[in-house]
Amino acid sequence: MKQNKKIPSLSWGFTPGSYYRKRYYKKALGSLVLGGYDKARLAGESLSFSFYPDTGRELVVAIRDIKKITQNSTGESLINESILAALDSSHPNIWLPIEDCRLFEFAFSLSWNETLQMYFINETVHSKLQRDNTTVVLTLADDQVATKKIDIHIPYGSFDLTADHPLVESPRKYFPLKRAANSTQVSLF
Repeated sequence: MKQNKKIPSLSWGFTPGSYYRKRYYKKALGSLVLGGYDKARLAGESLSFSFYPDTGRELVVAIRDIKKITQNSTGESLINESILAALDSSHPNIWLPIEDCRLFEFAFSLSWNETLQMYFINETVHSKLQRDNTTVVLTLADDQVATKKIDIHIPYGSFDLTADHPLVESPRKYFPLKRAANSTQVSLF
């Protein structure tokens, strides 16, 4: 006899895996838990996010700050002000207003390619970012006025991507950042 099992609640927990970490950690796999979350995957405080009233952008968070941290610096802000962003795992890029993209350009020595609509990074800068153990820290909150927030540390290795044929003739390093045309296009991967 087939049994129907129900998910015990509407909560869920998601931890993305990371292909690049397999060099350092075995079993850096992702997980999805329906009806709860895996406490073993938590480090520090947790934070709950409300569903956004606009059903076209259900998962929206407030980006309070983005910082570039290296072993030699405590961080420089990479956004001008707090902004709302959709969480959209169907897109592998961060979409930010052009003013904030310019801060990334300066901080990471990125060069914009108008034709491909991509940010490229040269090998010298790429090597330096790896050597400096560069980390991007996202400070997120449920909305732009909430007092409770959480910092998510993302190592540069997560952004260490290579564009290949047919986009470019020979492999080139790129940074997964895109210029948002308006506030509804702002999103995180």
